[in-house]
Parts: sequence; C-alpha cells; structure tokens
Amino acid sequence: MSVWMPPGGGSGSMAPPSQSHLVCGGCRCLLMYPQGASNVRCSRCGHITSAPASAGADSSQIVCNGCRVLLSYPRGAQSVQCSLCHAVTQVPVYGHLVCNGCSIMLMYPVGAQSVKCSVCHYVTPVTAATAAAGGASGSVPAARPKTKQTVVVENPPSYDEKGNEVANIAVGVKADT
Repeated sequence: MSVWMPPGGGSGSMAPPSQSHLVCGGCRCLLMYPQGASNVRCSRCGHITSAPASAGADSSQIVCNGCRVLLSYPRGAQSVQCSLCHAVTQVPVYGHLVCNGCSIMLMYPVGAQSVKCSVCHYVTPVTAATAAAGGASGSVPAARPKTKQTVVVENPPSYDEKGNEVANIAVGVKADT
C-alpha cells in the first residue's frame, strides 16, 4: 500500500506539482496530495483515506476567514485549512426558503433565525413552514407554479483596497426542467 505524507508531516511549504484533494475519512479535514497516489495519511489524525480515481472533479469555493483568499475544496468537506495562513474555515450548510415579500428563492446558512431578501429587502423568518416551503429539495409550493426561479445568494463579504467591507451578492435564475 502506497501512502503519501506531506513533506515535514504537513507543515512544509513544498507542494507537489500536480495536486488533488479529498476529505479525510477520520477528521473531515481537507487533504492535498499528488495525483496518482492510491492512499493519503492525514497528518492531523493519522487516518488513511483511499484516494478516488478521479479526484477534484466535484469542488466548490469559499473565502478564507484568515487572509480572505479564495479557497477551492471538494464538496462535502466540513472545514478547509488555508495553505497560506493555515486558518481553518468552516464550510456553512445552507437551507432554502421562499421570500415572503417577492416570492423568490433565498439561500441562508442553516441556523439563521431570519433572512433578508437582497431584492425587496423583506425579512422572512425561518420557521418550519417557510423552510419546508423552500425545502432542502428547493421546490416551490404548488400554489405558485413557476417556470423560472430566481436564487439570491449572499456570499461572505470581501474588502476593497481601503479595507472597507464590500457586499458580495450573486443572483441566478434556475429554469425548471
């Protein structure tokens, strides 16, 4: 069994030329390894995780809580450690609900008590009924059939060159198939 360990037990700054990443089967930390390795040992918990044949195909991105750089990580990871500042950023879990003001689909971090719509500025409380209306499946209630759905995502803010916080909002349209 070939197991790849990062140089210096994970604290080195050398990076393999072509890397893939996966989530540790033990501590759910992001592990980076050279492509072609069959197994990866986590330097944090020591767990050996089998590397998939085609890693890195299903990834997402998040802003580092430490240095604000954009990080790429595989979907399903619970946290991501920045290779620049070594800060650990928790990956938020999102729910969906329909705005009570303009009826568009809103995305919110699970645990939020209310969601402010960036389109109409209406504040919709997150209750079992509103969360069920948007649902984890993202379906709209049968009373309001639509062929297109607008989704508003409020991403973590970024900062301009003067250090001022800048809102980072994305709007998308999902067509029903």
